[in-house]
Amino acid sequence: SNNFLSERLGDMLGGPYAVARIVQQNAQIAPQEFVIQTASGLGVNRVTPRAMMRLLKTFKNELARNKMNFTDIMPVAGIDKGTLEGRFNTDFARGSVVGKTGTLGQTDSGVSSLAGEIQTRNGKLLFVIFNQRGSVSRFRGFQNSLVSLIQGQLGGAAPMAYLEIPLDVRLANTRITYPDTRTRVNE
Repeated sequence: SNNFLSERLGDMLGGPYAVARIVQQNAQIAPQEFVIQTASGLGVNRVTPRAMMRLLKTFKNELARNKMNFTDIMPVAGIDKGTLEGRFNTDFARGSVVGKTGTLGQTDSGVSSLAGEIQTRNGKLLFVIFNQRGSVSRFRGFQNSLVSLIQGQLGGAAPMAYLEIPLDVRLANTRITYPDTRTRVNE
C-alpha cells in the first residue's frame, strides 16, 4: 500500500472523519466499531474485527457489481510485490491468499493485521486477524499458521484464478522517459 496516496485520497473525501462515516454508512458498521484518525491506517485507529469483516463483505459485493474481485485490487500472497510477497509462497500455498496487511511497530506495543480472502479446495473464505501488544514477527508467523490451518481443515489451499498484471506507479515530481526519448517531469 501507499500511505501517502491513502492520506491524499482520504483528504479528497473530506478527511478521516468523512472516510469513517462513508465506511460506517455503506457497510452498516456502528460508529464505535470503526474510529480512525488517519486514512492510511497509520497512528491510533480503532476498528473491531467484526467491523472489518463487514467492510470486506461490503467491498466484495461492490467489486462483484463491477465484475471485479479482490485479486483485481489487493496483492496475491506469494506472487505480487509487497508485504505478502514472501508469505504463503510455498508451492502448496502460492496464490491462495489475497489480502491487506497492517503493521505498526510502536502503536499498542506492536500491531499486525491480515484481512482478506483465502481459497481452499472447498471454496473461498473471508478472514480477519488482528494482533496487538507483542512481536510483529511472531504475529505474522501466527497469522500464517492460522490461515494454513484453516485451509488444511477445508481440504487444502488452492490457487485463485489470477493473472498478474504489473503496474508501474509513479508519484508527482518523478521523471518519465517515453519511448521516443522525450523526458517529462510530472508536477
